[in-house]
Amino acid sequence: MDVTQALSEWATLQADIAQKKAREQELRKFLIENAPFKFEGETGTARLPLNNGFQLEATKKVNYKLDDDKIDSVLDTIEKMGDMGKLLAGRLVKWKGTLSVTEYNKLEDSRVKKLIDAVITVEPAMPVLKLIPPKTTAAAKKATS
Repeated sequence: MDVTQALSEWATLQADIAQKKAREQELRKFLIENAPFKFEGETGTARLPLNNGFQLEATKKVNYKLDDDKIDSVLDTIEKMGDMGKLLAGRLVKWKGTLSVTEYNKLEDSRVKKLIDAVITVEPAMPVLKLIPPKTTAAAKKATS
């Protein structure tokens, strides 16, 4: 196999994966909504008996997303509601540390770099390939219309 063959097969697989993933998600949503699962609420797990002892298990979840622009103000207001407010505001939102790679790369103080390096794990990420189609001119678009 040469690079051209690998590129061709990779591009075909990328298109197949995207199409199959979209279809799988459509079917999954259809089954959750239409199969006779007996969920006890908006979230949870339910099983549906199938032939030969098989079962289809479905899990419904919801995602929660905080409004980053408003959360600090809301937590400040909750904190001002007294001791219980301070306790609740501290427990209501979990904060996850994320490294600012830009700031990390700017570090000049070796003492700080040594400290932060002790709590960082660096490992290779999955490489990314993207096939960029050629740009078409307005004239070429009209010709194909």
